[in-house]
Amino acid sequence: MNHLASFSAAVCLTLAALPAVVQAETIATIHIGGQFGARGVFDQIEATVGIGGAEGEALTFFDLPLSEADVGHSFGLSSGATFDAAVAYLTNGVNDAMQVFSMSPFGGGGFGANEAFWFFGDGSGAHGIDLAGHQIGGLAFTLNSLHFDIDTGTPWTDASYDYSVTIESIPEPGTVMLFALGLAGLYSRLVCRARMSSASTPSRARSRSTITSNSTYSAPS
Repeated sequence: MNHLASFSAAVCLTLAALPAVVQAETIATIHIGGQFGARGVFDQIEATVGIGGAEGEALTFFDLPLSEADVGHSFGLSSGATFDAAVAYLTNGVNDAMQVFSMSPFGGGGFGANEAFWFFGDGSGAHGIDLAGHQIGGLAFTLNSLHFDIDTGTPWTDASYDYSVTIESIPEPGTVMLFALGLAGLYSRLVCRARMSSASTPSRARSRSTITSNSTYSAPS
């Protein structure tokens, strides 16, 4: 029984380490930085990321109000109709347009290009078109920096920003996880056998509290 307890502890320690082993891999990361000025006072902007259509306006998959308090935060998308539609565009083998806009109530700006430019730095598609063939598991928008320089006298506001959009793969179990799952299955079989053995020999169960304490079996008095 001491061997079974030690085996259980080893399995638990291995399973506890799994979150550090099973991680999604980054397929691509897009960095967007810029600045704009507008007549008016504001301390928040709206960032949008879209894909498809003539200028990337067919599907908006991120539409986020952002302030300086959001710097360092990431906003994820990994399920739902919008996610599925975005993945379909990103992997359809077509050099779709993508756009990123940063807007205030008084104006703003943006940038648009095709997927080949965003992902491979060459809009011609000579080095790749889109992410066809990849299994996409999630999209993440991260606000790296945002600053407002406000002049209330004019009034005028200059906004500077830096974003990143990360596309991640579907996490796959690593070698350690598969090994741990195998250990867990073996441990489960050993526990079942031990319980069956204790149930068939009730006189021995009184001295093996480690097993019987987790069982519904009651030894006869």
